[in-house]
Amino acid sequence: GYVQLQSNAAKAVSEVACDEIKKAGEEERKLAIQHGDIDIDGVPMITVVADGQWSKRSYKTKYDALSGVATIIGYRTKKVLFIGIRNKYCVICQRSESKNENSINQHECFLNWTKASTSMEADGIVRKLFEKCGNAWTKI
Repeated sequence: GYVQLQSNAAKAVSEVACDEIKKAGEEERKLAIQHGDIDIDGVPMITVVADGQWSKRSYKTKYDALSGVATIIGYRTKKVLFIGIRNKYCVICQRSESKNENSINQHECFLNWTKASTSMEADGIVRKLFEKCGNAWTKI
């Protein structure tokens, strides 16, 4: 039915996005090497732009967004190198809880954050910075 079609489409989109992100990283790496941006150990040093977004505006108060996203973009290619999503809410889990159901329907749960909303974007960026990715980022 519809749910299966939606799941298949989401999986296909996710796979294509991951492939494109990987290609963008390889392109940034090649450009860094071409420009001589390599550290003493031979690791390409790429420049990136990083930013975080929340699902709602805060207007300097009420920092309680339920979702946040961190993105890292290659400076030379302007292509996405990383997307990190943090969610404090899952509608399926919430519905089951509000109905006092003992078992939650099997689903892909996107709830992956229990800390303060204000730390969502920084966590996404910092986690990626410390992952081993074969590149080093000199400027953010």
